[in-house]
Amino acid sequence: MQRTKPVCEWSFAADLCVLRTTERRERKDAQQREYFEVTVRFEGREISTHGVFVKASELVVGQVYFRIAFLDDDMAIPQLTPSVFIGRNLDGEDEPGLFFQDVESFLAGEQYDPLAWSSSSEGDVADLAEDDRCTASVTIEPDDASLRVCEYERALDQLLACSVRRVKWDGHARAIRVRKRP
Repeated sequence: MQRTKPVCEWSFAADLCVLRTTERRERKDAQQREYFEVTVRFEGREISTHGVFVKASELVVGQVYFRIAFLDDDMAIPQLTPSVFIGRNLDGEDEPGLFFQDVESFLAGEQYDPLAWSSSSEGDVADLAEDDRCTASVTIEPDDASLRVCEYERALDQLLACSVRRVKWDGHARAIRVRKRP
């Protein structure tokens, strides 16, 4: 009886190398699939069809708030803008105002200094007057009941309501029509 020799002695090592490479590739693919295919389940919630905004008296300095606007008449194209509340009446004016700074400049460490900033229009947005390299902007809102900023969860509610509207939306953007009051 003759014994058969392995086809090649190196074939085992080569197969092992291919196997290890394949295992690594499969593991890497599995990790990527796991990373990209994670399923997150949100608990069910009732959402308001209108915005729920923060009261001026409840604003916290340093807290991020969100403005949500809809760019079309069907309210199917949302624009979410984060801003940081930096305080009240920071310019020393007699008229009370709520100051919000854009998040990017706030996180970059730029701080509002009323002496270094100039108003670009009557109390709406202030930009740095002397430093052209700075891209910070500060929005000054009147200190009244018409404040239109919300906390993250309420902004998410508005985006979820938008998602429901988009199910019926035909995908065509329509400019916002100005409605005349009777």
